[in-house]
Amino acid sequence: MNRATPVITVIITVTPLVLVALLGFWLALRQDERRWLREKRADLYIDLMAEGYAEHNWVRHELTAIEIREIADKNGTDHDAGQRGVDDWRTGSAA
Repeated sequence: MNRATPVITVIITVTPLVLVALLGFWLALRQDERRWLREKRADLYIDLMAEGYAEHNWVRHELTAIEIREIADKNGTDHDAGQRGVDDWRTGSAA
């Protein structure tokens, strides 16, 4: 029997085991990266929704104040009365 035969046998036996382990590790890393990206995308969507909701409320608040002032100007009433209406709307209190 040749001395190189056991070495070749070991190489032939170990090489697929190492390749399978490396391939499994690479696939696990790729899967983990995709999971991380999905989580970051979900966080981004949540942040965008919260920011959009806040801007919506701000615009609604600003447009309401302007509209109340315009109505007060047309009716010849006091601006402070219109502002009190905005403050009541903002706080949710009844007049």
